[in-house]
Amino acid sequence: MIYYFDYSLSRYGVKPGEEITVEFILGGNTADNIYIVKPVLNKGEAYVYNSPNDTWIGQNQAWSSMPAFEGKMKLKFSLPAGEKFELYFRLQDVKTGTIYETPTQNLWQIARQEENYLINLNENVLKGYVEEIEVPHTIISEPLDKSHNYTYLSVFLAVAIMLMWICIINMFRANGKISRWKENLPIGSIR
Repeated sequence: MIYYFDYSLSRYGVKPGEEITVEFILGGNTADNIYIVKPVLNKGEAYVYNSPNDTWIGQNQAWSSMPAFEGKMKLKFSLPAGEKFELYFRLQDVKTGTIYETPTQNLWQIARQEENYLINLNENVLKGYVEEIEVPHTIISEPLDKSHNYTYLSVFLAVAIMLMWICIINMFRANGKISRWKENLPIGSIR
């Protein structure tokens, strides 16, 4: 008999400590078999919820402590600094001791990605601003305060929004939607 095991997750972007739901997909005649489930994560540790005992069990625990298979189960993760990790499950048939594995799926650590994106964006904005100012190197030798990054980002976003509004106004002006500009008066002039 050929058995097939797969799963889908409620989310593929996760935050450390956040609970997600895994739904298993079984193929073949698996109705007579009893399985226990063990999550396997290539980095960090995955925890599966054992509902009868109301406990979380880590992937490094013995098979004897793993929960019985359910169609839907809860997971949470303790993740390292990496942004991407691989997850699969091992299912052990209690009667025969045979271990089956699901396909591996990639997951991402959301908080880390968002944090890295903002840090890189702010550092690049700040770097471009600092490079244009000529100051002695001794002044910049100390690390810059991170609170300044948000100030520069705010100024950048304000200028971008202002330029967007100028483009929208010019678009209306070109289409003749604003009567004042239809008379070819310069912006800000008095009639």
